[in-house]
Amino acid sequence: MKEVIHVLQLLTVEDEPWISKGIEKMLPWHQYDIQLIGHAKNGEMALDLMKLNKPDIIITDIKMPVMDGLSMIERLSGDVAFDSKVIIISGYNDFEYAKKAIKYGVSNFILKPIDPEELKSTIESVVSQIHKEKREQENVSSIRLKNYMYERITHQEKPADDEIVFPKKYYCFIFSLTEIPEAEMKQSGYSFSLRMGRQIVYVVFGDTPEGLTKLARTTVTNLRDRYACGMSQVHTSDDLSVEKAYKEAIQDMKYGSGEENRKPSPTYLTVEDESRLLSALKKGEKKLFTQQLNELLDRDQTLEAHLFILFQLYVEISKYFRVYNELNDNVSWLLEWKTVSAWGDLYRWKATFFNPLIEFILNRWDKQSKDYALQAKIFVEQHYGNSSLSLDMVAEYLELSPSYLSLLFKNETGINFTSYIAKKRIKEAQTLLARTKLNLIEISRAVGFNDVKYFIKVFKKELSLTPIQYREIHR
Repeated sequence: MKEVIHVLQLLTVEDEPWISKGIEKMLPWHQYDIQLIGHAKNGEMALDLMKLNKPDIIITDIKMPVMDGLSMIERLSGDVAFDSKVIIISGYNDFEYAKKAIKYGVSNFILKPIDPEELKSTIESVVSQIHKEKREQENVSSIRLKNYMYERITHQEKPADDEIVFPKKYYCFIFSLTEIPEAEMKQSGYSFSLRMGRQIVYVVFGDTPEGLTKLARTTVTNLRDRYACGMSQVHTSDDLSVEKAYKEAIQDMKYGSGEENRKPSPTYLTVEDESRLLSALKKGEKKLFTQQLNELLDRDQTLEAHLFILFQLYVEISKYFRVYNELNDNVSWLLEWKTVSAWGDLYRWKATFFNPLIEFILNRWDKQSKDYALQAKIFVEQHYGNSSLSLDMVAEYLELSPSYLSLLFKNETGINFTSYIAKKRIKEAQTLLARTKLNLIEISRAVGFNDVKYFIKVFKKELSLTPIQYREIHR
């Protein structure tokens, strides 16, 4: 995807007009994608300007009338929304004042008279740091979104998370039974993929529903002669219809026609049916599973009903497992399913593909689930400080499907993976708040949040106290 250029905003705070003008003319700011948004003669005026425009970079003197630079920085440090980079310009005689700014997170100092080369190198360093932090925040936001989608698909009772941020207003899924090479998926402009066993869901975002539909449909049409794939309808980020989009993409794959006005297939297998059957499998109760499946099949004795029930169940179950060649090729079952036209064909398909899958799961599902959940907890204990910690990362370490890990973790612990990580990080933050003098930015990074505003929001949601209030009570 094409990288979006973020124009950075710069505010200068200096009581000497000639120094301020010199800074403005000293560098070709547009070459750094920096826009000068104003000049303030003192700290108080700067604070007023910042109410209208939040700068990414502030260049400030220390000694100024009305409010000096150090007092302004101290005021700003108390604002949790403040994350501007501050560059202090200082004379030799007041450099000791500049040192005091270190405790407020300032780490960039330039001595007067200002050397253009020193300003240039400082600005380049600050711009690089800003872009790095933005990429890290986007990565963390993407991880939260991916974890949410996994959990929404695997256990749909999870409520919508108001902290989930979609990069664009519209999204759709492209579902494939097997992984599609990167070179062939590049045309779709997909943002990331979800691994559902050996199945893959590619998540595509767009600015308009028409443009996104055309892009995804063109991609799927071009791939269908080589891969079993389908696309969902376009959804808005507001409705968070993740599980609905997932089922739509599977339905689209079943038809393989690409027709927009096709008649939807009947939904013979409800969410409640899936839950009961999966519960029986999880407990290793083959007799109960067989009984429930037969009761379901007895509701409608038509070949079409049996065919679609087994199809839906096969897809829903296999998304939790990496089913290898011992159960035959991952696409063969679908190709054979499409050729079923009589009861005899269905019985052969069931014996060749469906029954071995069920036996495979009955033998492996419950035997190691507690051990896997424990190993996942240990991994979180060791890596909670990594802001990139995700279901994908832990699942890869345990050699599991992320969707399977999501399901078994919730079943064994009673809490979803994302909430478990958040609680662990908040618990560690409580210790740091009570026992250290680290500031909130340092604590949020130490426990893996990497975004102090999000850290404060989660902390308050968990404990009904802000981190500052908690520190005041426990110190």
